[in-house]
Amino acid sequence: MAKRRVSEVDVVNVLRGGWCEPAEWENGGWRHRVCTQRIHVGVEIEVDENELTVVTVIRVERLR
Repeated sequence: MAKRRVSEVDVVNVLRGGWCEPAEWENGGWRHRVCTQRIHVGVEIEVDENELTVVTVIRVERLR
């Protein structure tokens, strides 16, 4: 996350205020992409463990 200049606070804000795209089955689990205009967060939810794992974080760079 540091490489992409995204903090834990950024991730929490995306999860709280972003929109969720349809889930995709990947590597034995359902992955969800939660997005805002600037950051996309890929998460996987472990139902048995009541746990959320952040799989990937992408900062969207805009061309000027």
